[in-house]
Amino acid sequence: KVTSSLNRSIEGIISQKNNSSDSKKQLDEVNTIGMIAEVISNPKPSWHAQSGVEYYFDKVNSEAFVLNSITNEETSQRGSYADGSTSSNLALFTNHQFDLHKFQVSAGTRFNRVTVSVIDNVFGNQKINPYALVGNVGVMYKLHHKLHAIGSINTGFRAPNIDDMSKFGTLEANVFEIPSTQLSPERSFSIESGFKFSSQKLSWTVTAYQTKLFDLIDRVGTTYNGSDTFEGRKVYQKQNVGEAIVRGVEADLEATIFQSLSVFGNLTYTHGENVTKQEPMRRIPPLFGRTGFRYSHSSGVWIKGEWAMAGAQDRLAAGDKSDVRIKLRMVDDAMPAWDIVNVYAGYSHNYFSVQVYGQNLLNKAYRVYASGVDGFGRTLGVSSSIKF
Repeated sequence: KVTSSLNRSIEGIISQKNNSSDSKKQLDEVNTIGMIAEVISNPKPSWHAQSGVEYYFDKVNSEAFVLNSITNEETSQRGSYADGSTSSNLALFTNHQFDLHKFQVSAGTRFNRVTVSVIDNVFGNQKINPYALVGNVGVMYKLHHKLHAIGSINTGFRAPNIDDMSKFGTLEANVFEIPSTQLSPERSFSIESGFKFSSQKLSWTVTAYQTKLFDLIDRVGTTYNGSDTFEGRKVYQKQNVGEAIVRGVEADLEATIFQSLSVFGNLTYTHGENVTKQEPMRRIPPLFGRTGFRYSHSSGVWIKGEWAMAGAQDRLAAGDKSDVRIKLRMVDDAMPAWDIVNVYAGYSHNYFSVQVYGQNLLNKAYRVYASGVDGFGRTLGVSSSIKF
């Protein structure tokens, strides 16, 4: 199986301060070509394999200029990223699954080589060529024909990208980022274990995990042209800041009450700690989940209702507290809890379906943690589809 792709994205920004005759225009363009070639095979009835090669190449074009509305003069500036920078990612991978009586064993490995070339006449050129060999091993053991125990170990790798190495500009209302140098890849080590139950009328899963992050890349305060602020914003730069640990528990359940009526729910808890800074890790969500019901009739009519919620988050890193997307929404030094009610209904036929929905029916104000946008207010809609 061979898959090729070509993607192009363009983003523009026009900004102008109050009572200023200067407006700044920025344009960022990313072109990406990619190819994946893989072989899927079954050497034996109990042995399934997937192996292949993957390649992606990115090129970034970035420009900016300031236009004075009085003199109509244009002044070129450095863009948000270093213009002409490139990044490539070559990977070789193989994954295997074995069915051995009560055991199902999966194992795989992946070799990655990344090349990032930043062409920057202002801050200096950079080129890195990190590589890594990562792998995973997972085991599922049949305790009962309906109950399985699961466990896995995974290693991970993320190389610095063009954004990490060359970003220059405003990120948030009070944050200005400058390019970074001498960044190293982030690495991770994860373990996961849990149980899965599945029957005709009931299925549930409970898993717990822990991920250790090494050489974590994060923004830290720095100076630019001898000052820790620029254009009224605090100056930051990405650096490898040390180690962090993320732990979590996830649970989901679905049960059939009657032939046409079922209930469902899921709950997720995450705890993150920046070991080096001895503070909570940034952007860790609070306890969140949803529960609801679904009714389906043999005529094709169905109804689904759900209640979604997120608890308050008071474990905030210093970077969270200074982030205006969080700071302006805090109540009593915490991001407030929220909950909403959604209802969906529809009718499905062989070639036609229609759906009506109402989201956030109680019209509550809320914001998903660390998001820069408030959630939708009361929303009503309808959609339909026709199959040929």
